[in-house]
Amino acid sequence: MTDITLHSSMDTAVTVVSDVFIDKYMPTANGSYVKVYLYLLRCMSDSTPNFSISYLADHLDNTENDIVRALKYWEKVHLVRLDKDASGEIVGIFLLQPSSGGIPSESPDFNPSGVTSSVDPASRIGIQESAESTLPTVDSSTKGAMASSTNEAVLASSSISSINTTARPLYTQSEIEELTARDDLGWMTDVLEVYLQRPLKPKETQLIMYLYDSLQFSTDLILYLYEYCIDLGKKNTSYIETVALDWSTNKITTRDAAGEYVKTKNAVYSAVCKSFGLNNRQLGTAEQAYVNKWISTYKFDLPIIKEACNRTILRGKGPNFKYTDGTLSNWHKQNVHTLSDIAADDAKHAATKKTTKQPIPAVKTRFNSFQQRNYTDEEYAEIERRMMRN
Repeated sequence: MTDITLHSSMDTAVTVVSDVFIDKYMPTANGSYVKVYLYLLRCMSDSTPNFSISYLADHLDNTENDIVRALKYWEKVHLVRLDKDASGEIVGIFLLQPSSGGIPSESPDFNPSGVTSSVDPASRIGIQESAESTLPTVDSSTKGAMASSTNEAVLASSSISSINTTARPLYTQSEIEELTARDDLGWMTDVLEVYLQRPLKPKETQLIMYLYDSLQFSTDLILYLYEYCIDLGKKNTSYIETVALDWSTNKITTRDAAGEYVKTKNAVYSAVCKSFGLNNRQLGTAEQAYVNKWISTYKFDLPIIKEACNRTILRGKGPNFKYTDGTLSNWHKQNVHTLSDIAADDAKHAATKKTTKQPIPAVKTRFNSFQQRNYTDEEYAEIERRMMRN
């Protein structure tokens, strides 16, 4: 990525953190975003050379996407202005003076999101039911049961695809207002609008309430969920909900745990592709469903899954996911979970197939019911001489 020119309207002799920032901005911001902003101030104090997104990411031990998201958030709340080239790449960061009103003095009409919304903040999440939402109204007493049944359905399919969300509860206006009165949820929805680059839709609002209230996802985990899905180019609610239910089923409760889970699953996807020789494409939805079952339901580690894939290929089945699933299903039933368990199971299977070969008794017919003659070598030689004379 290209180097970025860093400017500021503030004194750069020392690293100064405004009291307004500490009092008005920092309490509602994500900790990782605060870290990025503070380091920007630090860089301004000594004119850090070769400054870039990559430099920030390496120094703060974050991904470049994490840094860009943080910058967009600070742009959203009017603490920085991002200068971009024709391709949309960030080429400049201008730090703006914090204002107690949250609007920079240099640009009172500044709108970093590029979206004009007529929905006031108090009712942004509390959008009335529309034709876009086909979910039935459900009272609070049945929400837990519905969430459980939805989890079971997704676990059975284990597929990252569109699912039937009609069992998900629809939150009423009063329930939404009660939830959105919490500062952390209000801040989170602002960040999600930055991610999506538009106001939230009614279906997205309902999903966020469901994740927060029914699945008990923290705001940090919900943000990571959207970051992960958006990075994959998936913004539809069905996909995001399916991923969330998969995480819930696997007891994912923190951002770090979700990151490790995603990393593990991606490693397995890659290994399966390599074992099957599918190096030029990604796994399809049905193929992912098989792999998800091996990971989440059977709880197999990567070496076991690779061994099953290798056996499928060696037996001339090609990249046959159904055949591999049969092998892993059998190992799961036999409580086989390590390579040594597989070796022991193979030995046991070979022993049951090994039998002593019994002689087949001769069956007498009219062709062999007479007494068989036994000839000596001399007799055979004499017979041969007679045949040659004739």
